[in-house]
Amino acid sequence: MENPKLYKGIEYVQLKELPEDQQQKITQSLSRELFIKILIDGQLHQDCILYKDYKQWFENVYSAPASNEPSAPEPASATVTSLNLGIAKS
Repeated sequence: MENPKLYKGIEYVQLKELPEDQQQKITQSLSRELFIKILIDGQLHQDCILYKDYKQWFENVYSAPASNEPSAPEPASATVTSLNLGIAKS
């Protein structure tokens, strides 16, 4: 997980500074509404995300175990029942 940058009290990460695999996955899984623009020294950085949003994404989406694979069903406990039948001849 990347460390946040700090600008005027805003903790953020910049998308282009994340590892390539995180860049791809974060753009696929996060809403564009979570991206913010920060004007620093006359340059507009449009690919920023608040650190709290990045951290939540990293912990809950990126680092979470893959849930796409179907899990094997748990074996059911077997119950053995005996049935005694008496057959009457007529």
